[in-house]
Amino acid sequence: MKTLIKLVASLTIAVILFITVKPNSDQSRELSKHVVPFKVLLMDNNNYATGFYIKFEGKTFIVTNKHVCDFHQKVYKHNFIQFDNYIGEIIKISDVHDLCLVTSNRTDGLELSDTPAMPLDHVTLIGFPRGMDKVIREGRVISYMDIFAGWLGDSGKDVESIQISTTSYGGNSGSPVLNSSGKVIGVLFAGSPAYHTEGWVVPLSYLTNFLTIYAH
Repeated sequence: MKTLIKLVASLTIAVILFITVKPNSDQSRELSKHVVPFKVLLMDNNNYATGFYIKFEGKTFIVTNKHVCDFHQKVYKHNFIQFDNYIGEIIKISDVHDLCLVTSNRTDGLELSDTPAMPLDHVTLIGFPRGMDKVIREGRVISYMDIFAGWLGDSGKDVESIQISTTSYGGNSGSPVLNSSGKVIGVLFAGSPAYHTEGWVVPLSYLTNFLTIYAH
């Protein structure tokens, strides 16, 4: 009898969890207006990436990945970078986490979550994989774990990251990862080369700290 009660309780929790995190497609489409494609100035260049507008302490900025801004500076030797039809200036590139902050031409944007993502939480990934039109995909948080930070060169440093089950491809770099309330819980920076149904995300705590220091 106790086993049956436990089974019913487990199934009830699973049903409640599924209902409460069911994605709202209208909400996702509305939020996606804040997500923009990275544009390279050389028309024959096939490098794709994503950025998004974030509103923080009354100001709006564009956030993308460090490796996107690093690539741009290496090619063009200056701090101006284009997202959609806007050319902004790179404010700061993180020395540790795969984050880059860019000026903005807007006053609206996505908002940070008040709480970090937890395993099994529903997440939404919005971006421009492979240079395609905007793509919205749903998934779950798998876990937090330390992975090697390749952008740090030979330092051999591991950084905490979130692993998610959302499908991602080249071009999703810099995509926002949103919780079921439509708030940002991290920034996608890499996918698995073997399994495109896994993505790696800079956690909320590092993004918040980065914005607190440099978003003035």
